[in-house]
Amino acid sequence: MIHWLVGTLIATSGLMLLVLLTRAPVRRHFGPRIAYGLWLIPAARLLMPTLTQVAVRTPAVGMSAIIAPDTSLFARIDGWQSLMLALWLTGAVGLFVIWTLEFVRRRSAILSAAIHVDRIGSIRIVRTAAVTGPMALGIVDRVIALPADFETRYSEKEQALALAHELAHHRSGDLAANLAAFVLLCLYWFNPLVHLAAGAQYRAHFAGFGSKLSRLELEIALEGTKSNRDGIGATIQVVTTSGTQYNHMTTAAGYASSSDGPVPFGLGRDKTAKTVEIRWPSGVVQTLRDVKADRVLAVKETGP
Repeated sequence: MIHWLVGTLIATSGLMLLVLLTRAPVRRHFGPRIAYGLWLIPAARLLMPTLTQVAVRTPAVGMSAIIAPDTSLFARIDGWQSLMLALWLTGAVGLFVIWTLEFVRRRSAILSAAIHVDRIGSIRIVRTAAVTGPMALGIVDRVIALPADFETRYSEKEQALALAHELAHHRSGDLAANLAAFVLLCLYWFNPLVHLAAGAQYRAHFAGFGSKLSRLELEIALEGTKSNRDGIGATIQVVTTSGTQYNHMTTAAGYASSSDGPVPFGLGRDKTAKTVEIRWPSGVVQTLRDVKADRVLAVKETGP
């Protein structure tokens, strides 16, 4: 068991590092959907057995003494191997339980005072004051939670696009993919590369999610001053020659997980966004013009 764990750790860590190094040029030349698909490589390695060698030892001729085996308790439980395995399992189970309980608590808080609005197929639409922006949650009991001020904060067009965005999360299997990433994160809780890869995988998904033909990407990192520091709840509108996109800043990234990374937009083949409009939770509206694509744009909230 310990040999499989060590072998898999080394192999998957190397593959994750390779993906992190190559995803930017792959995204630039082949699009964000292909770049997102690169994460299937380290995931597939988890299902492969580790190659092992069986060594056959023959006793040396002429040995005159037999070394007695170590009968201590430490040796009987396989020593360091069992200790390392117990430590790994404790960390993995502990992290899984803590984050699962937090997810259950957060879901209960969202749904306890929620008002049923509509149902689209098997997906329930609810309104609640417990969220600051539209949020998709649940794999079996699928829900889209809308903020209490959804109809007053957003125009009719923004409402339709936001709802379509969250519906697509459910229909594309995004939440199931996040659950798989969460389990992987728990299993490799001690590996910093996995934590780095989890954030990169989340952003890569949204970059590919915006457009099947995307070649260029724009990521917007918010810093609030009048609003909260991370700009949570801010609505972003990006206008290009190909059309208009909407997204919002949220820490929700799927099952029992979160992300405070930049808000991604897939711009297709447009090299420039005509306008980037940010509506902060404080009510401040900022508009940036002629924003170049394929970059991370840092925006600090300014006064009215």
